[in-house]
Amino acid sequence: MIFSTYYGYKKVIESKLQKNNEESLEDDDKEDELDQSKISLVTQSYKGFLFPMRIASYGIFIASFLYLISSETFEVTAFLSGLAIVPTSVLFSMLWLRIISPKEQESSL
Repeated sequence: MIFSTYYGYKKVIESKLQKNNEESLEDDDKEDELDQSKISLVTQSYKGFLFPMRIASYGIFIASFLYLISSETFEVTAFLSGLAIVPTSVLFSMLWLRIISPKEQESSL
């Protein structure tokens, strides 16, 4: 799920950047730009949400969850700790980078 979410988000950002580059080359009326930006915002949010790999990974997640419940092998603590690994590791890596980055900048001066 993490990789598919990242890949889908990456595609949305790349399409936004490409669209912004194309719009900067064109000189349209302000009214047209406002209407197009509203429409593009809606379509881009749906593109990120309806990414096939993301939908498939959530489907596998739900199917495995239901299988564990039906076979009576579901353990709540193991499940929640498995879900908490990714956000916890992201939090620690962000904190680590904030601590390391100022020290590296001071040492390079």
